Amino acid sequence: TLDKFIGDSIMAFWNAPVDVADHPAKAVRAALAMRETLATLNATDAFGFGEEYKVGIGIGIHTGLACVGNMGAESRFNYSAVGDAVNVSARIEGCCKEVGFDILVSETTAAALPHFALLDAGSLGLKGKSTRTRLYATLGDETVGLSATFALLETAHQALVEAFATRSTDSRKLLARVRQRAQPYPATLPEFYRRLARRGDHFREIPTEVPAPLSEQAS
Repeated sequence: TLDKFIGDSIMAFWNAPVDVADHPAKAVRAALAMRETLATLNATDAFGFGEEYKVGIGIGIHTGLACVGNMGAESRFNYSAVGDAVNVSARIEGCCKEVGFDILVSETTAAALPHFALLDAGSLGLKGKSTRTRLYATLGDETVGLSATFALLETAHQALVEAFATRSTDSRKLLARVRQRAQPYPATLPEFYRRLARRGDHFREIPTEVPAPLSEQAS
């Protein structure tokens, strides 16, 4: 369901007004198709910017409950979706620039895509959320996810994630290895790893704060 255009953004949702089987996968397939279409438009200079400039996009996808229906007043209303899941999707899209990748999905969506090509992008703080949200960079569908080439990249990437989590001194060496494995993939992946080198904290657990004793709080 194409909900609305917001400036240069598009809001869409699946599984309403009728039930849609496998809707998380359908949402991600739509995002991948948008990536392919944009690549074609850039290659043919459809935007008229010449060789120097390319148009980029950011897509955020989340799966969750929402209130869907006719919103507004009797004289003017729109069929739309509201709720936390909608807000989280928008916040994830906003993380694309920070992460340096064009398609990010939440951990909830990733859990419904066991064979898709996804890479752990770390846990980021989203506006309005008290805890960080685990995000995943989406490289491709099952064809990519089940390939031997992606298996090598995924293994190297996971080793890098673990190195960040433990503050291992092997991080730089592992980063060089994973960049080599990433060469066959989307043009945005080199930027993803360039920024990931500065985002080690996104892969580490945030220590739980212990509340101060009441006497100290009072003082």
